[in-house]
Amino acid sequence: MHAARVGVSMSRSGHTELAANGAVLVLGERRRYEGVPGEADFRITEFAATRRASSQGERRAAGDAESLSTWALVSAPTNRHSASLVWRHRHPVSSLVLRLLAIPIVRTRAPAAR
Repeated sequence: MHAARVGVSMSRSGHTELAANGAVLVLGERRRYEGVPGEADFRITEFAATRRASSQGERRAAGDAESLSTWALVSAPTNRHSASLVWRHRHPVSSLVLRLLAIPIVRTRAPAAR
């Protein structure tokens, strides 16, 4: 049984550009590695620059909750918008809660060493 070949692309630099038909992802100095994991015969292909249509541009055009601004989510409350707001604010809120929980833990004395 032969293992499937896999491919990985990496780029040294990249940026997005807005075009008439949506966002375009521009990758510079790109390399693509293809081969079977565990074997040494990988094929390496180098590119100077590559332009690809960005899927993010398609999401923006569709009006997905992930692509809307925070103010737009707050001003039009739906279940999907509320879920997106919770998802966006999960790290700051949990960071604040953990910091507040750390205060009483720091103030308690550790058991005395014997």
